[in-house]
Parts: sequence; structure tokens; C-alpha cells
Amino acid sequence: MSRSEHGGTYSYKVHGAGRRFMSDNGTEVDVDFAADGNEVFDLWRLRGYGLSLP
Repeated sequence: MSRSEHGGTYSYKVHGAGRRFMSDNGTEVDVDFAADGNEVFDLWRLRGYGLSLP
């Protein structure tokens, strides 16, 4: 089960170990969290962000 929230021009969806943040213009940023709470942002997620830019 996933959870979604919306506030202003941004929304996010909780998934597995992370969150996907989405703006109203279609830009997306996906971040996972390691067991110690650190953010995981890798090349795959950076590519997805770049491809989502208007």
C-alpha cells in the first residue's frame, strides 16, 4: 500500500523505502532511504529527474 500527499504545487507518494516528489509541471524527484535514515540518490534517480524536466 502506498500513501500520497499533496501540498501547494507539489505532491509525493510513499513507496517501498522512499518517496517520489512530483510538481504540477511534471518534474519528479525520487529518493529512497537507507536503513540508517540516509537518503539514497543515485544515477538512475538523477536520470529520471532530468528526463522529467519540462
